[in-house]
Amino acid sequence: MCNKLDKLNARYAYIGAINKVIDMFDQDDVTLMSPQAFQTYHNNEKATIEHSNGDLDREPLGSYWLRWNDRRTYHNITFDPSRDNPQLFNLWQGHAVKPSPSGSCDMFLDHIRENVCHGNQEHFEFFMGWAARMIQNPCKKSRIAVALTSPEKQVGKTVVGEVLGKLLGKHWKKVSNQKHLTGQFNAHFEGCILLQSEEAFWAGDKQARGTIKDLVTSSRVMIERKGIDPRMSINCVHLLLTSNEERAVPKEIGDTRFAVFKVLPARKGDHAYWDRMFHELENGGYERLLHELLSWDISGRLTLPETAEGTNQLVESPVPVNESETHTGSSLESIHE
Repeated sequence: MCNKLDKLNARYAYIGAINKVIDMFDQDDVTLMSPQAFQTYHNNEKATIEHSNGDLDREPLGSYWLRWNDRRTYHNITFDPSRDNPQLFNLWQGHAVKPSPSGSCDMFLDHIRENVCHGNQEHFEFFMGWAARMIQNPCKKSRIAVALTSPEKQVGKTVVGEVLGKLLGKHWKKVSNQKHLTGQFNAHFEGCILLQSEEAFWAGDKQARGTIKDLVTSSRVMIERKGIDPRMSINCVHLLLTSNEERAVPKEIGDTRFAVFKVLPARKGDHAYWDRMFHELENGGYERLLHELLSWDISGRLTLPETAEGTNQLVESPVPVNESETHTGSSLESIHE
């Protein structure tokens, strides 16, 4: 049998429920093609087919793969880190690095403890607990978003998400446009564990508030891709917001969805400090950080921290508090900003 077909099978799969071919060429993100587009792309090549009687045929490669009995085929797409279903194409690709007790991530943890949490051990343990829950059990929602604020740039907000994102690989997305956070088309939410929003949301936008809150708390999300009917999917998104604005999140009285930290400017513009941190991370630090988060005890309840910056975010309208949305439970967000 033509080895070109095997190569196509390694890169593509047919998804029956949506009549699309999934392309895994880009390891950071999969794309969907119509069968017609797939044939157009590959039919300029020929597959040499040897039949049982020894006869040889040459057929357009794309068309033959689509009707090939050994074509890789799934019923639909899913995202489930807990288990595999052979009938579903699972977008979960695992962590991007392997955990190791070797190496050091001390400088990154010091940045979280001193600059993000202002030396407050309770706040530090909350942040680590939130990140550990995201890593250990990504599709169990903590229902808290973490916001990192500062009126100054280059204080180390963005780096927090970038470092955590390094552990998650393709399951980390960073957006800077509100349409990618609250817009109609949201295929990037599927398979996303950490969504880092860089100034992508204005807290005064009342229309977007409901979308943000639902993304933080709901266990399911409606996924809408261009040209494909919307469908419900598991919501594993943990939201990390970074902002230079005074009002960073739509937090209301009684709202337990947002943990807000003001990042201190102690290391603003200290390029030597950031260079040392990344040198440490790139020489075993990412692996050590993943080990620390996988080892972190998440058996207790995650208590929402009371921060001065969180109080400053309050807007006028109170939210009704109900049992399903009240937590003392988890959160999220991040220079090199």
